[in-house]
Amino acid sequence: MAKKKKTTKKSKRAASKKRIVPDGTFNTAVAFLKQEKLRFAQDYEYRGPVGPDRHRVDLPTIRSFQLPFTAEEWLDLMDKEGEFLSMCCSTISAARDLLLSQLRDGRIIDCNRADEFCQLLGGHDGFEYLLGDQEPTASPHWDQTRNPIYRFWKIWQAVKPHANLNYVRVDPPANPKYQSPAHVAVDTLYSGISSLWWSTSCFGDSEHDDAAAKQQRIAHRKLSIARLLPALRDVLDHVHTLDYGDYYGFAICSKKDPTYVLRNGLGLCIFADKFVAEETIDFWASPQDHEQEPSPHRARIRQSVVIRPVRVITERGLTFTDGDDTPNLDGDGKLDLAEGSDEGSGEVTAAGHDTAAGHDTAR
Repeated sequence: MAKKKKTTKKSKRAASKKRIVPDGTFNTAVAFLKQEKLRFAQDYEYRGPVGPDRHRVDLPTIRSFQLPFTAEEWLDLMDKEGEFLSMCCSTISAARDLLLSQLRDGRIIDCNRADEFCQLLGGHDGFEYLLGDQEPTASPHWDQTRNPIYRFWKIWQAVKPHANLNYVRVDPPANPKYQSPAHVAVDTLYSGISSLWWSTSCFGDSEHDDAAAKQQRIAHRKLSIARLLPALRDVLDHVHTLDYGDYYGFAICSKKDPTYVLRNGLGLCIFADKFVAEETIDFWASPQDHEQEPSPHRARIRQSVVIRPVRVITERGLTFTDGDDTPNLDGDGKLDLAEGSDEGSGEVTAAGHDTAAGHDTAR
């Protein structure tokens, strides 16, 4: 008869130290959080009639849990020059602000906020794994064992199946207009150009890079260009279909520089009807309700502008039909409203702001 193997105290301690791997059940999730020494809060409800028999019942759902960061990691995550959430874009800033709010709340994060953090940061390059349940791809430049965001994700993987997400994330219905090849191409151009600019401008080649790093950058740039070329062709094909025909109208220009087309809050002051251009000038020159007395500069606006007929065509852009001079659309032209001397002079910018009187005359 075989003898039973004695279980020593040493073997018992070794067995008790065995790492718990969450298997999707609530009990292992709770055991895993306890093993990591993280505080958490379960949902609960009171059952029974009001009186001595009414009692609290813990529910198999988790409402909040403690973030698994050390003091040094918190300092790094809050620092925009840190290693793990370094300064990049508004997404990183928003993620950092979300974590800061949880730090103020005792390092406890609500499950709704945890899900929001993953949805937010998961859309950024390098953090895509936050949106799924697959281990991130290993990299010689990325040590996941010391990455606090990765450790948070591991905790969230255990908690998420039992999280009380008391809100419903409703994605907006897909708009067919934004699913057209042209819109997809524009999105591709935007992301591709940004990626290429980031690679060449912010992470340019360095003399300290090894051969592997240089080759990796070359591959990244070639891939970005390969994505850009088809998108460029799609956008060009679509642009050629946008034939609005010739546009004839009237532009408000500076009399001092008749090639300079003024702007207001809606853009260049080009109108289909001359009456609208005249009405706009009248509005600029008229006293406003908040003025105690008419501004002397407003009265001189009429003498400082001129209305010119224009034509807008795809091949040449904006042209004046009363002359061959080239329009000035990008300068910082101003209207000199001085009369006789510099005393009391003012300027109206292209946006129609009376800088001397401090009044907004834009229409």
